[in-house]
Amino acid sequence: MTRNRVLAVTALTFAVLFWSGNFMLGGAAVASMSVTSLMFIKWAAALIPLVVLTHFIERPDWLGVLRHWKFLLVLSMLGIIGYGFMFYEGLRTTSGFNASLITALNPAMIVIAASIFLKDRITRRGILGIAIALIGALWALSDGQLGILFSHGFGVGDLWMFGVISVWTAYTLIIRWGPPIPPLTSTSLQVTIAVTIMAPIAIADGMTLPSTTAGAWSLAYIAIFPSIGAYILYNYGSKEIEPGQAGMFLNLTVVFTAIFTVLSGQPLSMAQLVGAVLILGGVAMTTELRSRGVGKRRKAADKADKNEDTLDPAPPFDGVTDSAQHIRVASQHWQSD
Repeated sequence: MTRNRVLAVTALTFAVLFWSGNFMLGGAAVASMSVTSLMFIKWAAALIPLVVLTHFIERPDWLGVLRHWKFLLVLSMLGIIGYGFMFYEGLRTTSGFNASLITALNPAMIVIAASIFLKDRITRRGILGIAIALIGALWALSDGQLGILFSHGFGVGDLWMFGVISVWTAYTLIIRWGPPIPPLTSTSLQVTIAVTIMAPIAIADGMTLPSTTAGAWSLAYIAIFPSIGAYILYNYGSKEIEPGQAGMFLNLTVVFTAIFTVLSGQPLSMAQLVGAVLILGGVAMTTELRSRGVGKRRKAADKADKNEDTLDPAPPFDGVTDSAQHIRVASQHWQSD
């Protein structure tokens, strides 16, 4: 393994480690302050460094990109405000580990939605992978007693988390057909819009600061590491690692969250561990099959281009035309929220 690849793997690992901390510390932060204040402070603190980073890395035509403000507004409402509000509301009443299990289902949900709304092809083995992941989630959330879900339903926090992955699925499908905006530029403008919208809401709601030391440290962590640090590391690592492999690093979120849970003195049941294995296995099966299918379609398209030169290129997502890489880029937006 080359030195650059070692650095890339290290960067991706630490990026996911930082994101995993958001699942554990988000609950501590939101327990000591309002969700609107938490989200506003988090993104307001990250905004200037993010814009500066974007300006020097991607050197975008800001005025040109702003012509797509309606598109960016929709993305900001879904991916920054909607996702963030439901995520932190969910962490009020569900554990960080359960939250990580539910959000781990997101790639499978995206595949299902893409097959319904975008007519993407999904194989029988892909359906099997989705079924395995879903069974794993239900098994873990019910602590191995599926009858409880049918008699008592899901917990409030778990329902918020299912809302999170539903919103992010819609975000991913919409952004797939958007204009070719580079990922850092798109995120910077989405955050700018979100901060502008949230400022008067946070003021009207009554701006609050953490009431505990643990909450203050948690807020500081959330504003720095998952919002800025992880994004820088993930972008660095994904330049060296193939898109499909880079995306698989996101599955480490469940692993790291489980480790953090144990280190914090909270117990993990065998049902949760079994459910985690089923979820990761099912999602890996689904996304791997999708990646292979993309590769085959690209080869067929390239061959047809050489013979006829009549095929139109696929609409880009954040400047990306490869569907497998599209899922990876969407995932890094998701984790930073």
